[in-house]
Amino acid sequence: MTMSPKISALSAICWDYDIDATSVYKILTTKNDVDSPVSYDTLRYKILKYLPVDDLKKAFSMEEIKNIFSDINVKRIRNSKTKYFIETL
Repeated sequence: MTMSPKISALSAICWDYDIDATSVYKILTTKNDVDSPVSYDTLRYKILKYLPVDDLKKAFSMEEIKNIFSDINVKRIRNSKTKYFIETL
């Protein structure tokens, strides 16, 4: 399967689970984790832990980012740049 360069950065969080970047993208944008080895909520925090903000912006539109992360608990985000970005959504 060919991976879109847009979402290739998402592969950085796949090492823990038996999924690929396309699956990560699909789970996060649809909020459907029924057949997934990892929950939607866990993926959201993994993404914020391992991906820089610039990679987030490449993989998702701003509307998608707002839909995925607007209700996340920012106290659990350790990276100050990422935390600031999410707080300003």
